[in-house]
Amino acid sequence: MAGASTNDDPWSLACGRYMEDLDEEEKKLFETASLGNLFRSASAAQKHHEEQSKARAMSRKLEPFVSAICQYGEALDVYSNTYSLAMAPLWGSIRVLLHVKSNPQLASALPTVLYKQILIYADIR
Repeated sequence: MAGASTNDDPWSLACGRYMEDLDEEEKKLFETASLGNLFRSASAAQKHHEEQSKARAMSRKLEPFVSAICQYGEALDVYSNTYSLAMAPLWGSIRVLLHVKSNPQLASALPTVLYKQILIYADIR
């Protein structure tokens, strides 16, 4: 076993099988790939997404509106507390959205957290 060839290595086997299905251009691209190339490609894809994304464009357009609502947030908290039957659910929902909007890390993690909570709830039932 000590004299086993490198062809028995799982990585080499998987890489060889992957390379079999590639055409010549893809093989060249695979063999010349480096961390720098990957970083540049990922950066270009991100820049393209930022320029073409409708969600990002909408977010930039809504930014002044959202900041204005945030400025009046404390005053709306008072109204929500005085007439809690109607205002609390409405303003509470808006407050949650504002909090998610102001914290980008939370916004990116929220779908995962919600999905995990749904799975936990489904297992309980």
